Amino acid sequence: MKIGVYICECGINIGATVDSKKVAEFAANLPDVAVGRYYKYMCSDPGQELIKKDIKELGLDRVVVASCSPRMHEPTFRAVVEDCGVNPYCFEMANIREQCSWVHTNREEATKKAMALVAGAVARASYLEPLQKKEVDVTPQALVIGGGIAGIQTALEIADKGFKVYLVERSPSIGGRMAQLDKTFPTLDCSACILTPKMVDAARHPNIELLTYAEVTNVDGYIGNFTVTVRKKPRYVTEVCTGCGECATVCPVEFPNEFDLGLGKRKAIYVPFPQAVPLKYTIDKKGSSPCTVGCPAHVSAHGYVALISQKKFREALELVRDTLPFPSICGRGCHHPCEVECNRNEIDEPVSIQPLKRFIADWVRNQGEEPPLPPVIDKDEKIAVIGAGPAGLTCGLRLQEMGYPVTIFDSSKEPGGLLTSCIPDFRIPKKVAQYDIDRVLAKGLAVKCNTTVGKDVLLSDLQKEFKAIFVGIGAQDTTLLKVDGADLEGVFYGMSFLKEVKEGKKPDNFGRKVAVIGGGNVAIDSARSALRLQADEVTILYRRSRQEMPAHTWEIEEAEEEGVLIHYLVAPTRIVGTEGKVTGIECIKMELGEPDESGRRRPVPVKGSEFIIDVDTVILAIGQKAILTGLEDIEATSWGTIVADSTTLETSIPGIFAGGDIVRGPASIIEAVADGNRAAVSIDRYLLGVDLQEGRSEDYDIAGLPEGPIEHEKRISPPKRDHKKRSKDFDDVENTFDEETAVKEALRCLNCGGCSECMECVRACSELQAVSHFMEEEFVDIDVGVIVVATGFDLFDPEKEPQYGYDGHRVITGLEFERLVNASGPTGGKIKVNGKEPQKVVFIQCVGSREKEGNEYCSRVCCMYTAKQAHMVKEKIPDADLTVYYTDVRAFGKGFEEFYNRVQGEGITYKRRELDEKIEVTPNGNSVTVKAEGYPDIPADLVVLATGIIPREDTKELVRTLNINRSADGFLLEAHPKLRPVDTFTDGIFLAGCCQSPKDIPDTVAQASAAAVRAATPLAQGTVEVEAISAVIDKDLCAGCKVCEGLCAYSALTYDTENHIMTVNDVMCKGCGVCSSACPSGAISMNHFSVKQILAQIGGMMERGWNQ
Repeated sequence: MKIGVYICECGINIGATVDSKKVAEFAANLPDVAVGRYYKYMCSDPGQELIKKDIKELGLDRVVVASCSPRMHEPTFRAVVEDCGVNPYCFEMANIREQCSWVHTNREEATKKAMALVAGAVARASYLEPLQKKEVDVTPQALVIGGGIAGIQTALEIADKGFKVYLVERSPSIGGRMAQLDKTFPTLDCSACILTPKMVDAARHPNIELLTYAEVTNVDGYIGNFTVTVRKKPRYVTEVCTGCGECATVCPVEFPNEFDLGLGKRKAIYVPFPQAVPLKYTIDKKGSSPCTVGCPAHVSAHGYVALISQKKFREALELVRDTLPFPSICGRGCHHPCEVECNRNEIDEPVSIQPLKRFIADWVRNQGEEPPLPPVIDKDEKIAVIGAGPAGLTCGLRLQEMGYPVTIFDSSKEPGGLLTSCIPDFRIPKKVAQYDIDRVLAKGLAVKCNTTVGKDVLLSDLQKEFKAIFVGIGAQDTTLLKVDGADLEGVFYGMSFLKEVKEGKKPDNFGRKVAVIGGGNVAIDSARSALRLQADEVTILYRRSRQEMPAHTWEIEEAEEEGVLIHYLVAPTRIVGTEGKVTGIECIKMELGEPDESGRRRPVPVKGSEFIIDVDTVILAIGQKAILTGLEDIEATSWGTIVADSTTLETSIPGIFAGGDIVRGPASIIEAVADGNRAAVSIDRYLLGVDLQEGRSEDYDIAGLPEGPIEHEKRISPPKRDHKKRSKDFDDVENTFDEETAVKEALRCLNCGGCSECMECVRACSELQAVSHFMEEEFVDIDVGVIVVATGFDLFDPEKEPQYGYDGHRVITGLEFERLVNASGPTGGKIKVNGKEPQKVVFIQCVGSREKEGNEYCSRVCCMYTAKQAHMVKEKIPDADLTVYYTDVRAFGKGFEEFYNRVQGEGITYKRRELDEKIEVTPNGNSVTVKAEGYPDIPADLVVLATGIIPREDTKELVRTLNINRSADGFLLEAHPKLRPVDTFTDGIFLAGCCQSPKDIPDTVAQASAAAVRAATPLAQGTVEVEAISAVIDKDLCAGCKVCEGLCAYSALTYDTENHIMTVNDVMCKGCGVCSSACPSGAISMNHFSVKQILAQIGGMMERGWNQ
């Protein structure tokens, strides 16, 4: 073995501290060393030729160079020895600059240390083994992440070289921050005029595929062979969209426009800006609206409220009817869970959603509407529905709309169930309920009244005639109270009593002093009906407390307003009578014990607390139940309800489905409607042979409160009639909103779900049918050879430094100013504050930059964009008084200094301040006062803050996804600031633009072009060499513990499930050695850094180095 050792003086970087000649002489006498030399610049051509000459003449097979960092020049010297036929991995490098001369001033000690380092390198060189570099094929495609000017420029240049480029942008349009600017410095060119042609070129380029409204979620692989997973978010608008904007015109929902930084508005269906590329609309769905999700039938409450706000009352009603056939009924009788879920509850009070539904139903009914058109019946399978209440009518209607022939059977003399037979008119007037029911029947449903299953027709006969059956009978039978005296004259049962009253009758033997037993809605309805039958005194007796009372709170309150007395924690023990007639009711006081099976605390009698109330009428309203006669073959619960699947509503008999009170027990109208809708879907699936369960889980991403400040607005509730008057008749308790009030209340909606799904856009685009609300996100895998990251930047949030008084109105950021002054911005290019042109404007620089605590770096663009903006103010408001507070004006680019001087010449005052000098902006009426240390206070109409550039918030996640690095300030880290400014430490991944550091547009474009060249190089070569240094696993020693897998930063280690050992992807492995040092069984070694090589190096340093 022959080793050549070469000591570099590096000018005086090494030579001034280390005696290079002495080190060379020392090296020449080390074992296996054939020659030892020193030279002023070993990396120079003469230095390299010296090595080549010795290899050829002396037959060297190992080479050691002692100079600077291997990171800089090891590739150079490896190439030198390789040119002479020596394996490049038989080269060793000792760092005697950074590790020796630069950290020593003592020449003797520095020389001694250099000798030790060289001795170690020589000892290690003796054990170096030849390694073979690997070549991998390169997929001739590139991925560019980020669609700003950097990403666009990079994509265009790579594409122009003939390679396919995928340009991924997370927003709906490419363009980035540059698209938000009005003018660019120092030339004052229109930003859009420069950028738009590039955007169009990118969209039209045959080698570029735009993936907008998408984001990278995962990256696997290595240089030349990356597999990238891209999540394509649903636009809900297809590619056939022409960008005509008709959909946005009819959209009722508005939001602050992010592109205008909240200074302007946009619709829920939108393009970010007029020149957007692609010019395709996007629907903003921020999540499921809580009101819609809270409704058991998922009626689009958000949608119809939004339409009401735009006075589209008929359209709003049609939207309701898409899921709820009874808008007039539920506008009065629904328990409105939608309002319980309304996010406005967290601010003030919920939107009056139910009264708004009532308003549109009444408005359309009063205005008149065309009768509904019967659907086309195009299917052969006949379906039977048992029960013509809300569940049965809804199910029958939906099935008929699907094309099925439906027959409804009901035991009553007319359809409607409890809607028309029991609920008092003061809650739901009979004529109002009948209107909704008549519209359902007008669609051609066949209804057979006075037909009872089990009596007039058997269930088995229906099974023979019909392919599917839905059971939707209600709970109209009364639960009997087992108490003495229940058979006395003057005792009535709640449901029977309400039916008589609904028919306009006053029951015989109805007295003047009434007691109602129970605490549910039937009890409340009975009590209030008794008042309207001229009872002098009505008392409700309930055995639990007010908190446990099942009746709706608002109905309890209305009953009490009307004069109903409620005694809580009281239970009847017997009904007292004389001569067969009621004269009183004996009660006992109760106290609450442990919870029962319903979850409510069980009432326990208090011994000796009995008392008697004088009454002549008792109404028993302790519960309702269904009658299961004729349905005995269907499995039932011990509670007397049918057992049905919670999702599909299928019963124990295939083909028979059930819903509403017959399944739930006494419930609500809207829950019955929900079951009817759901059962119709199940029956359709059943008849089509489709899985009943698949895809029907209700997993919602419920939207929260919208971002930003929310104004308090008092809820408008519908006016109620005077309680003294309404308790004398059966007319409506509440009045309906008028148009103005309805619109005003609808405008309180926060639109927290984004798109309201009112479907107006669908109707507006009926010809092209470009709108599809059922689009889902899509994940696509893309194979690429290289990746360029051009994700841009965020701006510092001035709210983090309250001394600047930022309010987005009188004190704004520089980018907000750009939108104000832009002709396509929210003000049409007019600079106005409080509707007036500002006469005193102050600019404050270095907000969030160059801080002693915080962001220490300079953002590099703020000085010039402030100068540009000051010039624009002077241009639009010549007599305005402008002041700029600055620290140092950094006008370093071409034409920058000249532009700065020009602005100063326009009469703009520049006031210098140190960064640690206090500056504060405080409100002063309609203006503000700027207080700067060392200067008099200045009143200002407008303050513009030059906020600095900061790393994007998602940079941390991007770093993990791409396996790249960040610098201390949070920006993405380049491999070397001078020699590899666009490379990362992960081969094949490059950087462009402000994701790497703050820079202006010219520098961004220049770096993008550089990144394009670097990225195109491996694409053009077709193959790339991969470093031969990698981990090696001894299969006999590996226990498959996976410790190494979690430590590998490059995802190069995977577990072989078949052989139960770890494997190394030696292309992805970077040879860092972390896995080897952590392996508990010593199964991992590193080629080129074997144990014997490292021990030899240490031994050489200690034995032959420090001992000199």
